Amino acid sequence: MRRHRPHTRSFPRLPVLPMLLLLLSTCRPSSPAHAAGAGSPFLDLSTAISITLKNSRALADSRLEQQFARAVHRLAYRKFFPALEVGLSRDDSVVYDSPDSRTRRLSVGLQQLIYDGGKTAAGLRRQKREIALARLNLEVESELLIFNVITLYTEILKFRQKAEIQQDTYRGAVLQHSIARKELDLGALTELEFLDFDVRLKDLELELERTEQERRLLLLRFGRLLGRGPEQVPPLPSGRLNPDYRGFISEPDEAYWRGKALQRNPE
Repeated sequence: MRRHRPHTRSFPRLPVLPMLLLLLSTCRPSSPAHAAGAGSPFLDLSTAISITLKNSRALADSRLEQQFARAVHRLAYRKFFPALEVGLSRDDSVVYDSPDSRTRRLSVGLQQLIYDGGKTAAGLRRQKREIALARLNLEVESELLIFNVITLYTEILKFRQKAEIQQDTYRGAVLQHSIARKELDLGALTELEFLDFDVRLKDLELELERTEQERRLLLLRFGRLLGRGPEQVPPLPSGRLNPDYRGFISEPDEAYWRGKALQRNPE
């Protein structure tokens, strides 16, 4: 009577070129943190853009996805190189009234892709195009984020200037209201005429309140872009908006910019 106990162990295929080198090539040291408003209590526009780009979770996720896609693309080139396959098997046999049999086998194989009709090369080209498209999409996301920062920054400055004008108007209206009160006491104004001054003053108070609410809403949206609460947003520098500003594009040729747009169009 004979009992046979086979034991077989195989090892996965190992590429000839080290894969760790490809993985390590995608790792990059992180840039040092940018201090917001270093040396100044005010938050300038360039610093606000830098903070927003750094704290954007969506941009960080897109960058990680691109790094992973590039690493996968590099690793895909190993299909063109030989692959080494190592196998180890064991066969133990127990026989009554006779010597037991124990065998060990080690097998080594080498595989190399010769021809697959261009399927592997076409797949690598497709991956490369997808990586290029993802890079363009990341640039578009960054530019849209920068545009939002610039828009909110200028809107906050605009509403602050609007509030200053409204406060000056309100102070003048308060002075007129006090003069109208004296004229009413002297009998130079009727109750109906004085009521007109009173309504105008209340309208200015409501406009000031609406402007302040809109400014706080802008600060809330601006703080979210910076990754901070509205009360943690540093003050913006004082100044006046230039009403004659018409943009930073100095090239008047429309065909030039149309060609650039078509050249960078992902579709």
